[in-house]
Amino acid sequence: MAQRSRLVVRVLTISLLAVAGLTACGDDDEALTEDEFLEQGNEICDEGTERTTAIFEALGDDPSDEDFERAVEEVADDIDGQIGEIRDLEAPDDIADDVDAALDQAEDDLQELRDQGAAGQAASSGDPFEDSNQLLTDVGLTSCGGG
Repeated sequence: MAQRSRLVVRVLTISLLAVAGLTACGDDDEALTEDEFLEQGNEICDEGTERTTAIFEALGDDPSDEDFERAVEEVADDIDGQIGEIRDLEAPDDIADDVDAALDQAEDDLQELRDQGAAGQAASSGDPFEDSNQLLTDVGLTSCGGG
């Protein structure tokens, strides 16, 4: 019985190593093209826009300051997730630097929004994502750039 257990463990170990080896041997041909990257990135932002719209619609016509603050934080968390998802797509080399710069700016803009909070943002007349929106639009992530 002990010999059978050792055999099962060896077979499982070999199987796991084979699967791990196949997974690690990625092929550069699997990298996203620019069109695929932009399509998937814009889809991430389209879905995020739907969630953001739902968050603010759920507030109703006269939300309390606390509810509005909570909604802004929820939206900020969602935007942070979108930035991460787009980074995970790994932009093709020919646009990677521009995408990284746009996402870095989006993170900076997001941090500024968090620092200001809802009250500070309400008092501000500008779009906290104006700079990153322009960069995202320029690179082709038009849904992410507010377009």
